[in-house]
Amino acid sequence: MRRTVRQLADAIAGMRRQTFYAPGFSELLAVFRELNVLVARISIRQRAHIARALNVVLAANRVNARAWLAEVAGQHREAGQ
Repeated sequence: MRRTVRQLADAIAGMRRQTFYAPGFSELLAVFRELNVLVARISIRQRAHIARALNVVLAANRVNARAWLAEVAGQHREAGQ
């Protein structure tokens, strides 16, 4: 039993060594780093896009359908400050 466990542990350790020292492993890590940077840039752009959309929706909700033109202009001026 002890010998079987030891053989299994050695096999797992050998697989780890082969994985980390395999040719092309560092290139694979570089690809993942670039992919993460690209994903981060996309998510930042989406956040800004969503913020612009929310700003438009919130501004539209402040204006009542029954409001006079002077009130509408005043509300828009306040939102811009």
